[in-house]
Amino acid sequence: MKFADEHLVISNGIKQQLIDMNIPKERIHVIFNSVKHTEYSIESSRDTFLNLLYVGRITFEGQKNLKLGIDALSKVEIPWKLTVIGSGKDERKIKEYIQAKNLPDNSINWLGWSDNPWLDVKKMDALLLTSNYEGFPMVLLEALSRGLPCISANCETGPSDIIKNQVNGYLFEMNNSEDLKQKLEIFYPKKANFDRNVVKKSISTYYEENYESKLIELLS
Repeated sequence: MKFADEHLVISNGIKQQLIDMNIPKERIHVIFNSVKHTEYSIESSRDTFLNLLYVGRITFEGQKNLKLGIDALSKVEIPWKLTVIGSGKDERKIKEYIQAKNLPDNSINWLGWSDNPWLDVKKMDALLLTSNYEGFPMVLLEALSRGLPCISANCETGPSDIIKNQVNGYLFEMNNSEDLKQKLEIFYPKKANFDRNVVKKSISTYYEENYESKLIELLS
């Protein structure tokens, strides 16, 4: 790796990892993954519940760490509902854990796997990402490109490049259910105040047309 002329990486976190490996920083270039610009926006639910969305593989702890989300939701002092789009080996385990927490049966809506989950989402307040690690979480960009704010774990690489607190969502300390609880309670009374167009514009540098021009500039 040290003998490569240049290095292209997909996040500032990965850039820092290479710097820590004594790769000269002037030879490291960040090219973020891109997302298509989407015309329509996912509207806020406008009801008394905090309507949250989880999209992805279902793992109890491990990478996706859905258990953390359940731990936080079991403690929040606000009304909420969670929609889960995805599947995984730990689905039964997480459902048993939810039952053990005595959460209401109607508080979580399981939609299963979908090749295009965004077709199933019309109104929602925020996307929830509880991961312990990511490279560059495209699900955040996909949500934000539709105007949907995100509440994400601040794992080592990825989310901090995307999420701007109070502009397009909130970051919480990784694997800290208490901090996630606090961020959910902060977001809840402000959920209708997040301008969906502002949220979409917050990731303007990640849209495909900007990605292509940056890549051409680096390769020329």
